[in-house]
Amino acid sequence: MTLHLVDGSGYIHRAFHAIRGLRTSRGLATNAVYGFATMLRKFARESRPELCAVVFDAGRETFRSQMYADYKMNRPAPAEDLAVQFPYARRIAAALGFPIVEAPGFEADDVIATLATRACAAGWRVVIDSADKDLFQLVNDCVTVWDPMRERTYDEAGVREKLGVAPSQVRDWLALVGDSSDNIPGVTGIGEKGATELIAAGGSLEGVYERLDTLAPRRREALVTNRECAFLSRDLATLRHDVPVDLELESLRPAVPDRRTLTDLLTELEFRSLLAEVVEEERRERASGPGGAAPVAGEPAAVAVAVGRDVSWEAALAEVAAAESPAVAAVFGTRDPSCPDCLAIGVATTPERALVFPPSGAADGFLGDLAAALARTSWRAANFKELFQVFAARGVELALPGLDPVIGNYVLHPERESQSLDSLALEALQLSLPPAKDAAPGAVAARACAVARVSAEVASGLEEAGLSAVVRDVEVPLARVLAEMEATGIAVDRGALSAMSVSLAGDLQAAEKRILEAAGTVFNPNSTKQLAEVLFGKLHLPVVRKTKTGPSTDVSVG
Repeated sequence: MTLHLVDGSGYIHRAFHAIRGLRTSRGLATNAVYGFATMLRKFARESRPELCAVVFDAGRETFRSQMYADYKMNRPAPAEDLAVQFPYARRIAAALGFPIVEAPGFEADDVIATLATRACAAGWRVVIDSADKDLFQLVNDCVTVWDPMRERTYDEAGVREKLGVAPSQVRDWLALVGDSSDNIPGVTGIGEKGATELIAAGGSLEGVYERLDTLAPRRREALVTNRECAFLSRDLATLRHDVPVDLELESLRPAVPDRRTLTDLLTELEFRSLLAEVVEEERRERASGPGGAAPVAGEPAAVAVAVGRDVSWEAALAEVAAAESPAVAAVFGTRDPSCPDCLAIGVATTPERALVFPPSGAADGFLGDLAAALARTSWRAANFKELFQVFAARGVELALPGLDPVIGNYVLHPERESQSLDSLALEALQLSLPPAKDAAPGAVAARACAVARVSAEVASGLEEAGLSAVVRDVEVPLARVLAEMEATGIAVDRGALSAMSVSLAGDLQAAEKRILEAAGTVFNPNSTKQLAEVLFGKLHLPVVRKTKTGPSTDVSVG
Protein backbone atom coordinates (compact mmCIF):
# COMPACT_ATOMS: atom_id res chain seq x y z
CA MET A 1 0.00 0.00 0.00
CA THR A 2 1.33 3.44 -0.92
CA LEU A 3 0.11 6.73 0.53
CA HIS A 4 0.67 9.87 -1.58
CA LEU A 5 0.83 13.13 0.37
CA VAL A 6 0.50 16.24 -1.82
CA ASP A 7 1.82 19.55 -0.53
CA GLY A 8 -1.21 21.57 -1.65
CA SER A 9 0.05 24.84 -0.16
CA GLY A 10 3.38 24.37 -1.89
CA TYR A 11 1.64 23.68 -5.21
CA ILE A 12 -0.42 26.84 -5.10
CA HIS A 13 2.42 29.11 -3.94
CA ARG A 14 4.71 27.90 -6.72
CA ALA A 15 1.96 28.29 -9.30
CA PHE A 16 1.25 31.84 -8.10
CA HIS A 17 4.86 32.90 -8.71
CA ALA A 18 5.32 30.89 -11.91
CA ILE A 19 2.24 32.13 -13.80
CA ARG A 20 1.42 35.81 -14.17
CA GLY A 21 -1.46 37.91 -15.42
CA LEU A 22 -4.23 35.30 -15.55
CA ARG A 23 -7.65 36.67 -14.63
CA THR A 24 -11.28 36.03 -15.43
CA SER A 25 -13.36 38.53 -17.38
CA ARG A 26 -14.64 39.73 -13.97
CA GLY A 27 -11.10 40.53 -12.81
CA LEU A 28 -10.63 37.56 -10.46
CA ALA A 29 -7.00 36.44 -10.30
CA THR A 30 -6.73 32.78 -11.31
CA ASN A 31 -3.02 32.21 -12.03
CA ALA A 32 -2.35 30.18 -8.86
CA VAL A 33 -5.47 28.03 -9.01
CA TYR A 34 -4.90 27.36 -12.72
CA GLY A 35 -1.40 26.07 -12.04
CA PHE A 36 -2.67 24.13 -9.03
CA ALA A 37 -5.44 22.48 -11.05
CA THR A 38 -3.03 21.61 -13.86
CA MET A 39 -0.48 20.07 -11.49
CA LEU A 40 -3.07 18.16 -9.48
CA ARG A 41 -4.66 16.71 -12.61
CA LYS A 42 -1.23 15.68 -13.86
CA PHE A 43 -0.55 14.04 -10.51
CA ALA A 44 -3.86 12.17 -10.63
CA ARG A 45 -3.30 11.03 -14.21
CA GLU A 46 0.24 9.80 -13.68
CA SER A 47 0.13 8.48 -10.11
CA ARG A 48 -3.38 7.00 -9.88
CA PRO A 49 -2.97 6.78 -6.10
CA GLU A 50 -4.69 4.16 -3.96
CA LEU A 51 -4.47 6.43 -0.94
CA CYS A 52 -3.88 10.16 -1.06
CA ALA A 53 -4.31 13.41 0.83
CA VAL A 54 -3.90 16.98 -0.38
CA VAL A 55 -2.53 18.89 2.60
CA PHE A 56 -2.92 22.63 3.16
CA ASP A 57 -1.74 25.16 5.72
CA ALA A 58 -4.66 26.00 8.00
CA GLY A 59 -3.52 29.59 8.57
CA ARG A 60 -0.56 31.85 9.32
CA GLU A 61 -0.64 31.41 13.11
CA THR A 62 1.21 28.23 14.16
CA PHE A 63 3.17 26.95 17.13
CA ARG A 64 6.34 28.24 15.43
CA SER A 65 5.12 31.84 15.49
CA GLN A 66 4.54 31.39 19.24
CA MET A 67 8.04 29.93 19.62
CA TYR A 68 9.67 32.73 17.60
CA ALA A 69 7.77 35.98 17.11
CA ASP A 70 9.73 36.85 13.98
CA TYR A 71 8.95 33.55 12.25
CA LYS A 72 7.90 34.39 8.70
CA MET A 73 7.72 38.07 9.68
CA ASN A 74 9.66 39.02 6.56
CA ARG A 75 7.01 37.31 4.50
CA PRO A 76 4.13 39.71 3.88
CA ALA A 77 0.55 38.59 4.30
CA PRO A 78 -0.64 36.77 1.20
CA ALA A 79 -1.44 39.21 -1.55
CA GLU A 80 -5.16 39.61 -2.11
CA ASP A 81 -4.75 38.02 -5.54
CA LEU A 82 -3.33 34.89 -3.87
CA ALA A 83 -5.61 34.79 -0.82
CA VAL A 84 -8.80 34.69 -2.90
CA GLN A 85 -7.53 31.63 -4.79
CA PHE A 86 -7.02 29.25 -1.85
CA PRO A 87 -10.75 28.45 -1.47
CA TYR A 88 -10.90 27.63 -5.19
CA ALA A 89 -7.88 25.33 -4.85
CA ARG A 90 -9.61 23.40 -2.07
CA ARG A 91 -12.78 23.15 -4.16
CA ILE A 92 -10.80 21.91 -7.18
CA ALA A 93 -9.09 19.24 -5.05
CA ALA A 94 -12.41 18.13 -3.56
CA ALA A 95 -14.08 17.98 -6.98
CA LEU A 96 -11.23 15.78 -8.23
CA GLY A 97 -12.07 13.40 -5.40
CA PHE A 98 -9.02 13.99 -3.20
CA PRO A 99 -9.32 14.03 0.60
CA ILE A 100 -8.18 17.38 2.05
CA VAL A 101 -6.33 17.49 5.36
CA GLU A 102 -5.26 20.48 7.44
CA ALA A 103 -4.79 21.19 11.15
CA PRO A 104 -5.17 24.57 12.89
CA GLY A 105 -1.94 25.73 14.52
CA PHE A 106 0.24 23.57 12.29
CA GLU A 107 1.73 23.88 8.85
CA ALA A 108 1.10 21.50 5.98
CA ASP A 109 4.61 20.06 6.41
CA ASP A 110 3.82 19.02 9.99
CA VAL A 111 0.61 17.30 8.90
CA ILE A 112 2.55 15.52 6.14
CA ALA A 113 5.18 14.40 8.67
CA THR A 114 2.50 13.06 11.01
CA LEU A 115 0.63 11.14 8.33
CA ALA A 116 3.90 9.77 6.90
CA THR A 117 4.97 8.52 10.32
CA ARG A 118 1.64 6.82 10.91
CA ALA A 119 1.70 5.21 7.45
CA CYS A 120 5.23 3.89 7.94
CA ALA A 121 4.21 2.41 11.28
CA ALA A 122 1.42 0.59 9.44
CA GLY A 123 3.97 -0.87 7.02
CA TRP A 124 2.98 1.30 4.05
CA ARG A 125 5.15 3.19 1.61
CA VAL A 126 4.85 6.98 1.42
CA VAL A 127 5.47 9.35 -1.51
CA ILE A 128 5.50 13.05 -0.70
CA ASP A 129 4.74 15.30 -3.67
CA SER A 130 6.55 18.55 -2.95
CA ALA A 131 9.50 20.71 -3.99
CA ASP A 132 10.12 21.82 -0.37
CA LYS A 133 13.56 20.74 0.86
CA ASP A 134 12.34 20.87 4.50
CA LEU A 135 10.52 17.60 3.79
CA PHE A 136 13.82 15.85 2.97
CA GLN A 137 14.18 15.23 6.72
CA LEU A 138 11.34 12.70 6.43
CA VAL A 139 13.05 10.53 3.81
CA ASN A 140 13.87 7.00 4.97
CA ASP A 141 13.42 3.40 3.90
CA CYS A 142 9.68 3.86 3.41
CA VAL A 143 9.41 7.59 2.52
CA THR A 144 10.53 9.29 -0.69
CA VAL A 145 9.96 12.82 -1.96
CA TRP A 146 8.84 13.45 -5.54
CA ASP A 147 9.68 16.93 -6.81
CA PRO A 148 7.06 17.69 -9.52
CA MET A 149 9.02 20.74 -10.71
CA ARG A 150 12.18 18.80 -11.51
CA GLU A 151 10.36 15.50 -12.01
CA ARG A 152 12.81 13.75 -9.73
CA THR A 153 12.45 11.30 -6.85
CA TYR A 154 14.60 11.85 -3.77
CA ASP A 155 15.44 8.81 -1.71
CA GLU A 156 18.23 8.77 0.89
CA ALA A 157 20.93 8.74 -1.80
CA GLY A 158 19.16 11.54 -3.66
CA VAL A 159 19.06 13.75 -0.56
CA ARG A 160 22.77 13.15 0.02
CA GLU A 161 23.48 14.10 -3.57
CA LYS A 162 21.32 17.23 -3.35
CA LEU A 163 22.38 18.62 0.04
CA GLY A 164 25.49 16.64 0.90
CA VAL A 165 23.97 15.32 4.15
CA ALA A 166 21.77 12.38 5.18
CA PRO A 167 18.01 12.91 5.61
CA SER A 168 18.43 12.53 9.38
CA GLN A 169 20.86 15.48 9.29
CA VAL A 170 18.71 17.83 7.22
CA ARG A 171 17.30 19.70 10.22
CA ASP A 172 20.85 20.23 11.57
CA TRP A 173 21.91 21.46 8.13
CA LEU A 174 18.94 23.86 8.05
CA ALA A 175 19.88 25.07 11.55
CA LEU A 176 23.14 26.40 10.10
CA VAL A 177 21.89 27.58 6.71
CA GLY A 178 18.59 29.05 7.89
CA ASP A 179 15.70 29.81 5.57
CA SER A 180 15.18 33.37 4.36
CA SER A 181 11.67 32.63 3.08
CA ASP A 182 10.54 31.61 6.58
CA ASN A 183 12.86 34.06 8.38
CA ILE A 184 14.67 31.22 10.13
CA PRO A 185 17.93 32.96 11.10
CA GLY A 186 20.50 30.15 10.92
CA VAL A 187 24.13 31.11 11.50
CA THR A 188 25.24 34.33 9.84
CA GLY A 189 28.24 33.67 7.63
CA ILE A 190 27.57 29.94 7.12
CA GLY A 191 26.29 29.08 3.65
CA GLU A 192 25.15 25.78 2.16
CA LYS A 193 28.66 24.58 1.33
CA GLY A 194 29.97 25.44 4.77
CA ALA A 195 26.98 23.80 6.46
CA THR A 196 27.52 20.62 4.48
CA GLU A 197 31.20 20.52 5.48
CA LEU A 198 30.42 21.14 9.16
CA ILE A 199 27.65 18.53 9.41
CA ALA A 200 29.73 15.98 7.49
CA ALA A 201 32.53 16.41 10.03
CA GLY A 202 30.45 16.78 13.21
CA GLY A 203 27.52 14.52 12.37
CA SER A 204 24.99 16.78 14.08
CA LEU A 205 24.56 20.31 15.37
CA GLU A 206 25.82 19.23 18.77
CA GLY A 207 28.79 17.57 17.11
CA VAL A 208 29.61 20.78 15.26
CA TYR A 209 29.78 22.71 18.51
CA GLU A 210 31.86 20.00 20.18
CA ARG A 211 34.53 20.53 17.49
CA LEU A 212 34.75 24.33 17.66
CA ASP A 213 38.44 24.23 18.54
CA THR A 214 39.22 22.49 15.22
CA LEU A 215 37.63 25.20 13.09
CA ALA A 216 39.08 28.28 11.44
CA PRO A 217 38.75 31.43 13.59
CA ARG A 218 36.16 33.16 11.39
CA ARG A 219 33.89 30.11 11.23
CA ARG A 220 34.34 29.43 14.97
CA GLU A 221 33.41 33.01 15.81
CA ALA A 222 30.29 32.83 13.66
CA LEU A 223 29.14 29.66 15.41
CA VAL A 224 29.86 30.97 18.92
CA THR A 225 28.12 34.29 18.26
CA ASN A 226 25.02 32.62 16.76
CA ARG A 227 24.81 29.53 19.00
CA GLU A 228 21.35 30.41 20.33
CA CYS A 229 20.09 31.19 16.81
CA ALA A 230 21.41 27.86 15.54
CA PHE A 231 19.53 25.73 18.05
CA LEU A 232 16.41 27.88 17.73
CA SER A 233 16.63 27.49 13.96
CA ARG A 234 16.78 23.70 14.30
CA ASP A 235 13.69 23.73 16.51
CA LEU A 236 11.88 25.85 13.93
CA ALA A 237 12.96 23.61 11.04
CA THR A 238 12.09 20.36 12.82
CA LEU A 239 8.79 18.92 11.60
CA ARG A 240 6.25 17.69 14.12
CA HIS A 241 5.16 14.05 13.95
CA ASP A 242 2.35 14.31 16.51
CA VAL A 243 -0.19 16.65 14.93
CA PRO A 244 -3.68 15.77 16.22
CA VAL A 245 -5.18 14.67 12.90
CA ASP A 246 -8.40 12.80 13.65
CA LEU A 247 -8.76 10.39 10.76
CA GLU A 248 -8.12 6.79 9.81
CA LEU A 249 -5.52 6.33 7.10
CA GLU A 250 -7.87 3.98 5.26
CA SER A 251 -10.24 6.93 4.80
CA LEU A 252 -7.74 8.60 2.49
CA ARG A 253 -8.98 6.78 -0.59
CA PRO A 254 -9.72 9.16 -3.48
CA ALA A 255 -13.37 9.35 -4.45
CA VAL A 256 -14.74 9.33 -7.97
CA PRO A 257 -14.31 12.88 -9.35
CA ASP A 258 -17.45 14.98 -9.26
CA ARG A 259 -17.49 15.90 -12.94
CA ARG A 260 -20.43 18.25 -12.72
CA THR A 261 -18.94 20.26 -9.84
CA LEU A 262 -15.57 20.28 -11.56
CA THR A 263 -16.93 21.51 -14.89
CA ASP A 264 -18.97 24.18 -13.11
CA LEU A 265 -15.82 25.36 -11.33
CA LEU A 266 -13.72 25.38 -14.48
CA THR A 267 -16.48 27.28 -16.27
CA GLU A 268 -16.69 29.84 -13.46
CA LEU A 269 -12.92 30.30 -13.53
CA GLU A 270 -12.95 30.46 -17.37
CA PHE A 271 -10.36 27.70 -17.73
CA ARG A 272 -11.42 26.80 -21.26
CA SER A 273 -8.54 24.46 -22.12
CA LEU A 274 -8.89 22.51 -18.87
CA LEU A 275 -12.65 22.39 -19.30
CA ALA A 276 -12.25 20.98 -22.80
CA GLU A 277 -9.89 18.29 -21.48
CA VAL A 278 -12.28 17.28 -18.70
CA VAL A 279 -15.29 17.14 -21.02
CA GLU A 280 -13.36 15.12 -23.60
CA GLU A 281 -12.10 12.71 -20.92
CA GLU A 282 -15.67 12.16 -19.78
CA ARG A 283 -16.78 11.54 -23.35
CA ARG A 284 -14.02 8.99 -23.91
CA GLU A 285 -14.85 7.21 -20.67
CA ARG A 286 -18.50 6.93 -21.68
CA ALA A 287 -17.54 5.73 -25.15
CA SER A 288 -15.33 2.98 -23.74
CA GLY A 289 -17.99 1.78 -21.30
CA PRO A 290 -20.56 -0.93 -21.86
CA GLY A 291 -22.74 -0.15 -24.85
CA GLY A 292 -20.54 2.69 -26.06
CA ALA A 293 -21.17 6.38 -25.54
CA ALA A 294 -24.16 7.44 -23.50
CA PRO A 295 -25.21 11.01 -22.78
CA VAL A 296 -24.51 12.33 -19.31
CA ALA A 297 -27.34 13.63 -17.17
CA GLY A 298 -28.74 16.79 -18.70
CA GLU A 299 -27.09 16.20 -22.08
CA PRO A 300 -29.68 15.14 -24.66
CA ALA A 301 -28.58 12.83 -27.44
CA ALA A 302 -28.27 14.33 -30.91
CA VAL A 303 -30.27 12.11 -33.25
CA ALA A 304 -29.07 12.48 -36.84
CA VAL A 305 -31.69 12.11 -39.58
CA ALA A 306 -30.00 11.89 -42.99
CA VAL A 307 -32.16 13.64 -45.60
CA GLY A 308 -32.60 11.54 -48.73
CA ARG A 309 -31.90 8.35 -46.78
CA ASP A 310 -33.85 8.40 -43.52
CA VAL A 311 -36.43 10.91 -44.65
CA SER A 312 -37.46 12.40 -48.01
CA TRP A 313 -36.47 15.90 -49.08
CA GLU A 314 -40.10 17.01 -49.06
CA ALA A 315 -40.77 15.66 -45.56
CA ALA A 316 -37.57 17.23 -44.25
CA LEU A 317 -38.41 20.66 -45.63
CA ALA A 318 -41.90 20.42 -44.19
CA GLU A 319 -40.44 19.55 -40.78
CA VAL A 320 -38.15 22.59 -40.94
CA ALA A 321 -41.01 24.92 -41.89
CA ALA A 322 -43.16 23.56 -39.04
CA ALA A 323 -40.47 24.00 -36.37
CA GLU A 324 -40.79 27.07 -34.17
CA SER A 325 -37.06 27.88 -33.94
CA PRO A 326 -34.96 25.53 -36.07
CA ALA A 327 -31.24 25.80 -35.43
CA VAL A 328 -28.73 25.61 -38.26
CA ALA A 329 -25.07 24.58 -38.26
CA ALA A 330 -22.99 24.02 -41.36
CA VAL A 331 -19.75 22.16 -41.93
CA PHE A 332 -17.50 24.04 -44.33
CA GLY A 333 -14.72 22.70 -46.50
CA THR A 334 -13.38 26.20 -47.14
CA ARG A 335 -14.17 29.69 -45.93
CA ASP A 336 -13.29 31.39 -49.24
CA PRO A 337 -16.10 33.99 -49.58
CA SER A 338 -15.74 34.06 -53.38
CA CYS A 339 -16.20 30.30 -53.68
CA PRO A 340 -17.56 28.90 -50.41
CA ASP A 341 -17.76 25.14 -50.04
CA CYS A 342 -20.33 23.66 -47.69
CA LEU A 343 -20.03 19.94 -46.92
CA ALA A 344 -23.26 19.51 -44.98
CA ILE A 345 -25.98 21.50 -43.28
CA GLY A 346 -27.61 20.38 -40.06
CA VAL A 347 -30.99 21.75 -39.02
CA ALA A 348 -32.07 20.91 -35.48
CA THR A 349 -35.85 20.96 -35.27
CA THR A 350 -35.59 20.12 -31.55
CA PRO A 351 -32.57 20.17 -29.19
CA GLU A 352 -32.37 16.37 -29.60
CA ARG A 353 -33.05 15.85 -33.33
CA ALA A 354 -31.36 17.27 -36.41
CA LEU A 355 -31.94 16.85 -40.12
CA VAL A 356 -28.66 16.55 -42.04
CA PHE A 357 -28.72 17.89 -45.60
CA PRO A 358 -25.76 17.01 -47.87
CA PRO A 359 -25.68 19.86 -50.46
CA SER A 360 -23.50 17.89 -52.85
CA GLY A 361 -26.24 15.28 -53.27
CA ALA A 362 -29.24 17.62 -53.12
CA ALA A 363 -31.76 18.00 -55.88
CA ASP A 364 -31.77 21.16 -58.00
CA GLY A 365 -33.21 24.09 -56.10
CA PHE A 366 -32.62 22.48 -52.70
CA LEU A 367 -30.94 25.52 -51.11
CA GLY A 368 -33.71 27.81 -52.33
CA ASP A 369 -36.34 25.47 -50.85
CA LEU A 370 -34.45 25.29 -47.54
CA ALA A 371 -34.07 29.10 -47.42
CA ALA A 372 -37.83 29.45 -48.05
CA ALA A 373 -38.62 26.96 -45.26
CA LEU A 374 -36.34 28.77 -42.79
CA ALA A 375 -37.82 32.16 -43.71
CA ARG A 376 -41.18 31.01 -42.33
CA THR A 377 -39.66 30.48 -38.85
CA SER A 378 -37.70 32.30 -36.15
CA TRP A 379 -34.59 30.35 -37.00
CA ARG A 380 -31.13 30.48 -35.41
CA ALA A 381 -27.75 29.92 -36.98
CA ALA A 382 -24.16 29.79 -35.80
CA ASN A 383 -21.68 31.51 -38.14
CA PHE A 384 -24.48 33.12 -40.16
CA LYS A 385 -22.05 35.17 -42.25
CA GLU A 386 -20.39 32.09 -43.75
CA LEU A 387 -23.74 30.36 -44.21
CA PHE A 388 -25.09 33.42 -46.05
CA GLN A 389 -22.11 33.29 -48.42
CA VAL A 390 -22.79 29.60 -49.26
CA PHE A 391 -26.36 30.37 -50.26
CA ALA A 392 -25.44 33.63 -52.05
CA ALA A 393 -22.78 31.86 -54.13
CA ARG A 394 -25.59 29.68 -55.53
CA GLY A 395 -27.91 32.61 -56.20
CA VAL A 396 -30.09 32.12 -53.10
CA GLU A 397 -30.80 34.97 -50.69
CA LEU A 398 -30.97 33.77 -47.10
CA ALA A 399 -33.26 35.66 -44.75
CA LEU A 400 -31.80 37.01 -41.51
CA PRO A 401 -31.99 34.60 -38.55
CA GLY A 402 -33.58 35.63 -35.30
CA LEU A 403 -30.27 34.98 -33.54
CA ASP A 404 -26.70 33.93 -34.17
CA PRO A 405 -25.65 32.67 -30.71
CA VAL A 406 -21.95 33.24 -31.44
CA ILE A 407 -22.59 36.89 -32.28
CA GLY A 408 -24.93 37.18 -29.30
CA ASN A 409 -22.34 35.74 -26.95
CA TYR A 410 -19.77 38.22 -28.26
CA VAL A 411 -22.15 41.09 -27.41
CA LEU A 412 -22.59 39.66 -23.91
CA HIS A 413 -18.90 38.87 -23.38
CA PRO A 414 -16.73 40.96 -25.74
CA GLU A 415 -13.70 40.44 -23.47
CA ARG A 416 -13.46 36.71 -24.15
CA GLU A 417 -10.66 35.69 -26.48
CA SER A 418 -12.38 32.70 -28.06
CA GLN A 419 -15.65 33.38 -29.86
CA SER A 420 -16.86 30.22 -31.58
CA LEU A 421 -19.62 27.64 -31.38
CA ASP A 422 -17.13 25.16 -29.90
CA SER A 423 -16.04 27.42 -27.05
CA LEU A 424 -19.63 28.53 -26.41
CA ALA A 425 -20.87 24.93 -26.20
CA LEU A 426 -18.02 24.11 -23.86
CA GLU A 427 -18.69 27.03 -21.52
CA ALA A 428 -22.48 27.03 -21.58
CA LEU A 429 -23.16 23.30 -21.83
CA GLN A 430 -19.87 21.61 -20.85
CA LEU A 431 -20.22 19.96 -24.24
CA SER A 432 -17.23 19.05 -26.43
CA LEU A 433 -18.30 19.17 -30.07
CA PRO A 434 -16.93 17.06 -32.93
CA PRO A 435 -14.31 18.75 -35.15
CA ALA A 436 -15.67 21.67 -37.17
CA LYS A 437 -14.85 19.95 -40.51
CA ASP A 438 -16.38 16.57 -39.63
CA ALA A 439 -19.19 16.07 -42.17
CA ALA A 440 -20.40 12.75 -40.75
CA PRO A 441 -24.17 12.93 -40.07
CA GLY A 442 -23.71 12.36 -36.34
CA ALA A 443 -21.15 15.15 -36.07
CA VAL A 444 -23.26 17.61 -38.06
CA ALA A 445 -26.32 16.76 -35.98
CA ALA A 446 -24.36 17.28 -32.75
CA ARG A 447 -23.34 20.76 -33.87
CA ALA A 448 -26.86 21.70 -34.96
CA CYS A 449 -28.37 20.49 -31.68
CA ALA A 450 -25.69 22.45 -29.85
CA VAL A 451 -26.80 25.60 -31.71
CA ALA A 452 -30.35 25.00 -30.50
CA ARG A 453 -29.26 24.60 -26.89
CA VAL A 454 -26.76 27.46 -26.69
CA SER A 455 -29.21 29.75 -28.49
CA ALA A 456 -31.63 29.34 -25.60
CA GLU A 457 -28.87 30.21 -23.11
CA VAL A 458 -27.65 33.24 -25.09
CA ALA A 459 -31.17 34.51 -25.80
CA SER A 460 -31.91 34.44 -22.07
CA GLY A 461 -28.72 36.35 -21.29
CA LEU A 462 -29.42 38.98 -23.95
CA GLU A 463 -32.96 39.47 -22.69
CA GLU A 464 -31.75 39.90 -19.12
CA ALA A 465 -29.08 42.41 -20.24
CA GLY A 466 -31.51 44.32 -22.47
CA LEU A 467 -29.38 43.61 -25.56
CA SER A 468 -31.72 41.46 -27.66
CA ALA A 469 -32.61 44.31 -29.99
CA VAL A 470 -28.94 45.24 -30.48
CA VAL A 471 -28.15 41.76 -31.75
CA ARG A 472 -31.33 41.40 -33.82
CA ASP A 473 -31.38 44.86 -35.40
CA VAL A 474 -27.67 45.74 -35.60
CA GLU A 475 -25.21 42.89 -35.19
CA VAL A 476 -26.90 40.16 -37.25
CA PRO A 477 -27.75 42.50 -40.17
CA LEU A 478 -24.14 43.73 -40.04
CA ALA A 479 -22.97 40.13 -40.48
CA ARG A 480 -24.86 40.02 -43.80
CA VAL A 481 -23.26 43.32 -44.88
CA LEU A 482 -19.82 41.92 -44.07
CA ALA A 483 -20.59 38.75 -46.02
CA GLU A 484 -21.54 40.80 -49.07
CA MET A 485 -18.43 42.99 -48.72
CA GLU A 486 -16.15 39.95 -48.50
CA ALA A 487 -17.72 38.34 -51.56
CA THR A 488 -17.68 41.59 -53.59
CA GLY A 489 -14.20 42.72 -52.67
CA ILE A 490 -12.79 46.13 -53.59
CA ALA A 491 -11.62 47.70 -56.86
CA VAL A 492 -7.86 48.11 -57.20
CA ASP A 493 -6.01 50.48 -59.55
CA ARG A 494 -3.08 48.25 -60.48
CA GLY A 495 -1.35 51.00 -62.41
CA ALA A 496 -1.40 53.37 -59.45
CA LEU A 497 -0.16 50.67 -57.06
CA SER A 498 2.66 49.73 -59.44
CA ALA A 499 3.75 53.35 -59.75
CA MET A 500 3.63 53.74 -55.98
CA SER A 501 5.80 50.63 -55.57
CA VAL A 502 8.45 52.02 -57.91
CA SER A 503 8.41 55.38 -56.14
CA LEU A 504 8.75 53.83 -52.68
CA ALA A 505 11.61 51.59 -53.84
CA GLY A 506 13.47 54.70 -55.05
CA ASP A 507 12.85 56.48 -51.74
CA LEU A 508 14.15 53.42 -49.86
CA GLN A 509 17.35 53.24 -51.91
CA ALA A 510 17.96 56.95 -51.34
CA ALA A 511 17.41 56.53 -47.58
CA GLU A 512 19.83 53.59 -47.42
CA LYS A 513 22.46 55.64 -49.29
CA ARG A 514 22.14 58.48 -46.74
CA ILE A 515 22.44 55.97 -43.88
CA LEU A 516 25.66 54.48 -45.27
CA GLU A 517 27.13 57.93 -45.88
CA ALA A 518 26.32 59.01 -42.30
CA ALA A 519 27.79 55.78 -40.89
CA GLY A 520 30.95 56.05 -43.00
CA THR A 521 30.97 52.31 -43.58
CA VAL A 522 29.15 49.69 -45.65
CA PHE A 523 26.66 47.51 -43.74
CA ASN A 524 23.13 46.14 -44.00
CA PRO A 525 20.75 48.61 -42.28
CA ASN A 526 18.08 45.87 -42.16
CA SER A 527 20.30 43.75 -39.88
CA THR A 528 19.62 44.71 -36.26
CA LYS A 529 22.98 43.25 -35.23
CA GLN A 530 24.95 45.25 -37.80
CA LEU A 531 22.89 48.36 -37.08
CA ALA A 532 23.62 48.05 -33.34
CA GLU A 533 27.37 47.71 -34.05
CA VAL A 534 27.32 50.91 -36.09
CA LEU A 535 25.12 52.95 -33.75
CA PHE A 536 26.65 51.94 -30.42
CA GLY A 537 30.09 50.64 -31.43
CA LYS A 538 31.20 52.98 -34.19
CA LEU A 539 29.10 56.09 -33.51
CA HIS A 540 29.02 55.60 -29.70
CA LEU A 541 25.38 56.60 -29.32
CA PRO A 542 23.95 56.07 -25.80
CA VAL A 543 22.26 52.72 -25.17
CA VAL A 544 18.66 53.42 -24.14
CA ARG A 545 17.47 49.88 -23.58
CA LYS A 546 18.98 46.40 -23.76
CA THR A 547 17.47 43.11 -24.90
CA LYS A 548 18.73 39.54 -24.49
CA THR A 549 20.74 39.88 -27.72
CA GLY A 550 22.20 43.32 -27.00
CA PRO A 551 21.27 47.02 -27.28
CA SER A 552 17.80 47.63 -28.64
CA THR A 553 17.48 49.33 -32.04
CA ASP A 554 13.69 49.45 -32.32
CA VAL A 555 11.80 52.66 -33.04
CA SER A 556 11.00 53.29 -29.34
CA VAL A 557 14.65 54.11 -28.56
CA GLY A 558 15.15 56.45 -31.54
